[in-house]
Amino acid sequence: RVGVDGSTAAPVALGFAFQEAALRNVSLEVVPVLPPGSGADQPADLDAAERQLHGWVRPWHDAHPRLPVTLTVAPGHPIAVLTRASQQARLLVVGARGDAHRLPVGSVSQQLVHLAACPVLVVRATAQATRNVPATVRVTTPVDRTGRVDSAK
Repeated sequence: RVGVDGSTAAPVALGFAFQEAALRNVSLEVVPVLPPGSGADQPADLDAAERQLHGWVRPWHDAHPRLPVTLTVAPGHPIAVLTRASQQARLLVVGARGDAHRLPVGSVSQQLVHLAACPVLVVRATAQATRNVPATVRVTTPVDRTGRVDSAK
């Protein structure tokens, strides 16, 4: 599963999740999170969110046309929605919004590392990774679920 939110890190997380799912020959569920108060609780807003999601996914699906992809628009707080999604996932991929010089990962991704029921892979966008097509992926330092940083990898 991959959580996306429209940030500059989302296309990189999406691309990385597509590539990993294709390598492992498994299906991919894309979960865009619509935070409370975003107006996404109305059917018309959910339809608009779904159309936007299709736009995000299309370049990656074109690159991996045989990969089964499910799109699940999920209103709610990102941490709650993605923690629930992790209960049925082998891997949860999310982008990091945190500043590389001040915060190693964003607050949502940091919480998910601790709360998710599966491994979490946090990817960071580079200046080149804001395009909709495959771009360079920079993976943050692996962190295990106990909070230890493994800098040997």
